[in-house]
Formats: sequence, C-alpha cells, structure tokens
Amino acid sequence: MLLRRTKRSSILLRVNGISLGIDIGGTTVKSAALRDGQVLWTGRSERYTRPAADQVMAAVRQACGQLEMPPETVGLCVPGLLDDAKECVAISANVPGLIGLPLRELVLQAAGTSGAAPIVVNDANATAFDIYSTRSLSGRLLVLGIGTGVGAAVLDDGKPLFVDG
Repeated sequence: MLLRRTKRSSILLRVNGISLGIDIGGTTVKSAALRDGQVLWTGRSERYTRPAADQVMAAVRQACGQLEMPPETVGLCVPGLLDDAKECVAISANVPGLIGLPLRELVLQAAGTSGAAPIVVNDANATAFDIYSTRSLSGRLLVLGIGTGVGAAVLDDGKPLFVDG
C-alpha cells in the first residue's frame, strides 16, 4: 500500500491488491472489496439487535462471504469509542459484543486475513473523513451522525481532533 499526501494534507490510498472495507453498524455489518480502485463486490449481513461477540463475528463472516482470497489491506469501521491503541472498542451502546473484543482477531477469524493489523476508525470519524475528502473541504469540520446511535467527530484540516479532559 502506498500513501501519498496532496498539497492539502489529505491522505490518498493507492493499493495494488485487494482492499476490504468492513463497517460494523448498529443493526448490520456491511463490506466491500476493491482492487485498483474498482469495486469487486459488496456484502451485507442479516439484521441484529444488540449482538453478543459471537453474533458480531458471524455477521462479519456473512458480510465478507464473497471474499475468495486474503485482502492486502483491511479497513474496519466500528460504532463507539476505541481504546487508545485502537485495538478494541471501549464503549459501544448498541453493539455490546464489540466491547473488549480484539479487533485484529475479529478480522483475522471472520474475514480470513493474513493477520495484518486492520486500519480501525470509529464510524463518526469515518463519516467525517468521507465528507471532508469527497467535497474537497479545508479547515475545521464538525459532523454529527445520527443512525442507530449518535456520534460526533471534528476534523482540523482533515485530521481528527482529539481532546483530553
């Protein structure tokens, strides 16, 4: 995977192999596989309500069921707050099965990846970055996401703003 910065400091990804995106939402898991920027397929799990860890795992497997070979990279979008290392979800109101679940293990077992660490973001930051980059914005952006749950993100020049206290 090659990373390239543009003049505006947003990050563009250019991947030669298969990239897999997994979005664990409040009611379903969605996925998409891409190669050279082209969508190969998309998937979606059956609906769930407040799933346990094994139900989350089964939903990720179902959404990624069309995957025929291990992806080169995996992006994982999760609802809730991540721990500092971005290795597990610390708080998730609507998907309690994610709390404390090692995300690398989830991706490894459910999607059959080669063990490379997934790039993990929470859903509010993913939405904010999508809006920021696709609309070629600059400066500060506040996004309020309202779906199964409610989330918020602030980007400063395309980078998440994190505050303590």
